[in-house]
Amino acid sequence: MYQYLFCSHPPDIEPGQNIVNESNKNVGKFRSCVGQNGLALLRLAEISGKLQVKSKSGQIVTFRATTPNWWPSGND
Repeated sequence: MYQYLFCSHPPDIEPGQNIVNESNKNVGKFRSCVGQNGLALLRLAEISGKLQVKSKSGQIVTFRATTPNWWPSGND
């Protein structure tokens, strides 16, 4: 599933780069980022809290997953 991400100051991140959670568990793949909005393929059950991905230069970038307002809430 695709999930939107919010990036604070995204450097050059390679598409397909692994994304890890706070437990350093691989939770998905980075796809792209435009400005401060990004897109990734993520395992929804594993994405609470901060997420991290490495830039091409080796810098660790922290993300927070956000749920789009059109996403089903489970209460519907």
